[in-house]
Amino acid sequence: TQFAVAAAASCTGHAAAVIARNAHQALGAIGFTMEHELHRHANRILSWRSEFGTLASWDAELLATAAATDEVWPLITDGPAV
Repeated sequence: TQFAVAAAASCTGHAAAVIARNAHQALGAIGFTMEHELHRHANRILSWRSEFGTLASWDAELLATAAATDEVWPLITDGPAV
């Protein structure tokens, strides 16, 4: 469903930012230099986040779906009623 896709895109998009930031911190930001290959991987991971919609648009879709229901927990566990 669209809700499941939005949830997956939102979670992975936010996680990608954390992973890229932590990788750069762990390597002392050497990944920003051309000699190190981390920048190629980090830039690609971060660009994938917006290939099928921006992270903000996926978050907005989740928020709109959650706002349209009285019970959020069943929405998370069972998905939206079709």
